[in-house]
Amino acid sequence: MSELEYAWAAGFLEGEGSIGIYEARDRGKNASWMDPHIEAYNTELPLLQHLQKILGGKIYLKAKAGSNYGSHHRYKDYYRWGVHRREALRVAKLILPYLNGVKKKKAEEIIEYYRNRPIYQARDQFGRFARST
Repeated sequence: MSELEYAWAAGFLEGEGSIGIYEARDRGKNASWMDPHIEAYNTELPLLQHLQKILGGKIYLKAKAGSNYGSHHRYKDYYRWGVHRREALRVAKLILPYLNGVKKKKAEEIIEYYRNRPIYQARDQFGRFARST
């Protein structure tokens, strides 16, 4: 992809996106973990598809037209594009030069979060992740 496309993606995420590290929970297992993510929500699917073409990620239908989502009645379908965990790290590195202010700081936090974390690739005979060398 070109620098212009990465700059467009960063600008789109500046206005329509969310960048951060949040605590995710599995209440059934009483477990929690940190979840770095970059997301964008929009009713215009072609915009999110263009973002996906540039940065990868996945698009989900968040709410159908005619439904109530939160306290709002939806008149159009509502979509979410997102990347999480190591994909968020990859995207943060791509768009960082084009971000400003708070979003730039949040992208830097994602990069720093992974700076000293071990990378696991294989599992041992007990099914646990084995540290790569």
